[in-house]
Amino acid sequence: MRILFLAFELPYPLDRGGRIKSYHYLQALAKRHDVTLVALSRSLSEQQHLEVLTAELADAHLVPIDIALTRKVRLAVMGLSRWKPFVISLYTSKEMARLLRELMTGTPFDVIYADHLHMAQYVPKNTSAFTVLDQHNIETAILRRFFKNQPWGPAKAFAWWEWKRMEQYEMSVCRDFDLILATTPVDADLIRPWMRADQRLEVMPIGVDVQYFAPSPRPLATCTIVSVGTMSWQPNSEGLLWFCREILPLARAKVPDLRLQVIGDRPPPAVRRLSSDAQIEVLGKVDDIRPYMANSAALIVPLRVGSGMRVKILNAMAIGLPVVSTSIGCEGIAVTHGRDILIADEPLDFARAIVDVVSNGELQKHLSNAGRALVMERYAWPVIYDQIGKVFVDIPGR
Repeated sequence: MRILFLAFELPYPLDRGGRIKSYHYLQALAKRHDVTLVALSRSLSEQQHLEVLTAELADAHLVPIDIALTRKVRLAVMGLSRWKPFVISLYTSKEMARLLRELMTGTPFDVIYADHLHMAQYVPKNTSAFTVLDQHNIETAILRRFFKNQPWGPAKAFAWWEWKRMEQYEMSVCRDFDLILATTPVDADLIRPWMRADQRLEVMPIGVDVQYFAPSPRPLATCTIVSVGTMSWQPNSEGLLWFCREILPLARAKVPDLRLQVIGDRPPPAVRRLSSDAQIEVLGKVDDIRPYMANSAALIVPLRVGSGMRVKILNAMAIGLPVVSTSIGCEGIAVTHGRDILIADEPLDFARAIVDVVSNGELQKHLSNAGRALVMERYAWPVIYDQIGKVFVDIPGR
């Protein structure tokens, strides 16, 4: 089949969850079909990364998109009187629309694949192609949770307006596609009421490279914990600041030597200021997270806002690193508290979980072995590739 793959961002380098999922799904499709990639580009330097992807693709294009602060402010103000959500308007490009019209005037595509909700706006409603929407996250759920966690003020008012606009937009868009891919069963349950009776819905998770993230010996006596995540994404930075404010002091009362390493691209000023604490190290982006995971006692995932799956949890489990997470942080992953993860939503419970895993070598070993077994069985990429192949074999008339 000829597949047009519309990407919200260039799926390379593999430095965050969305890119990792998009890259592997793109590769899985390209092994069996002729795939044309069209991706939004935020930087001229991405051209060099495009060359990594082109070997197995029929064609590939990058379209620049302006997401500078000045445009964000202008769109936010202009959008107050409109029903189109701000985060969708931000990724609206006349150049992208023009390029896609040109590509679609030639030999027709059998499938148009919108990778992320933001790309659905580029799929023609009257197309004869089979249409696929890959819902990495449920944006409505993210915005609803963000609204609920905001203090009263202008930011909360804007969050409410964006949430309500997104709810209407996402519901309408989901009804336009032949097949919707949900990342987790939780997300699928949110999508299902929005669908027509003749649509298909499949749960297709993110995977993990279990050879790259192979288990490695770790010092059982370490008092270091690690946080991993793109810090420019507000739920990650907000969750980390909540952890340092509400949870870390409670854990340090029991483990005074407890140290925290923060890994993630583009930390905002509030996160960078955490390094004024001698026991908190804000590292920013690193080339390889494996050595840091190998020398830590646990990965913390203190998310209070989110949707989809956290690939960092799968990576940690694959390498054998115990995980302490909120229930939102590990949502959608087939984990069980006490078996392969520790889950806590309240500050005192989260602090106790950290103290337990740092202080108990047997608990570390138990969580390490069970976590690795889980990802090998359900989330290794070869398992996911087989699922992708089966879904696209079943497309009618193709």
